Amino acid sequence: MHVSPRWYSSLTIMLTIGAAGCRRDLTAWRAALATPAVQHLAGSWQVDMTVATAGADSGRHVTGSIALTLNEEMLAAPGLDSTPEAFGTYDLDITPFAFAIGNASGVPTVVAALSGDTLRLILAPGSSAPAMLRGAVQGDSVSGRWSVHQRAGPDALGNFVLRHR
Repeated sequence: MHVSPRWYSSLTIMLTIGAAGCRRDLTAWRAALATPAVQHLAGSWQVDMTVATAGADSGRHVTGSIALTLNEEMLAAPGLDSTPEAFGTYDLDITPFAFAIGNASGVPTVVAALSGDTLRLILAPGSSAPAMLRGAVQGDSVSGRWSVHQRAGPDALGNFVLRHR
């Protein structure tokens, strides 16, 4: 089989254009990550969650931590309609809430997306029972509502506060 030099030239040009386009996207992404609001996401956060029943606080409360790092490689994540600015892990014992987040095994992962002054976090993205947290950023804290929608069992919801450590 003979492949013409013209075919190689065309392939080289297409790959160069594709790589240049990806490079521009990654450069723009890294510039967006350099904004103070996004930079502030990185680090350790304390999370306090309360569970609500029928819109009222039931008094059940848990405290844990979330560690985030910036998404330097522009990786996608399940459960978000945009590319997350940060991802990481969480350490949160929710047994007082009498339901589970995510899978019983594996690394407890979290993804974070910032839109204006609204932060969206998903604990255990891609699992059968992810927890969605959505709140307003106010300085070193974020406060808002969380929810878990489970296939086999009742949904759960409540309030949360994140504090940057």
